[in-house]
Amino acid sequence: RTQYLHSLCSRIQSSVARPQMHQYFCTTAAADSSKDQNEEKTINVTFVETDGTEKHVKVPVGTSMLEAAHSNDIELEGACEGSCACSTCHVIVMDMDYYNKLP
Repeated sequence: RTQYLHSLCSRIQSSVARPQMHQYFCTTAAADSSKDQNEEKTINVTFVETDGTEKHVKVPVGTSMLEAAHSNDIELEGACEGSCACSTCHVIVMDMDYYNKLP
């Protein structure tokens, strides 16, 4: 019986795929942190309050308008915190050239 199990285990081990040794690789982060923070690309955004008051801010490219508003103390409701689940945050793009560039 022991000999049978030993030969069975030997056959199973020889038929099982064995993992390769680890191969090492190197990669860099998507956002290169070695760049100076001042080199970050920004856009100029003007928020217009309901009373007509304008607030001009610089916003890093890729930031949502909800995030930009909240980080600049501008009241803009976003009940779902920007997950596109509730439709409470609305932004109107006044410049048609910029509007047409939106994806």
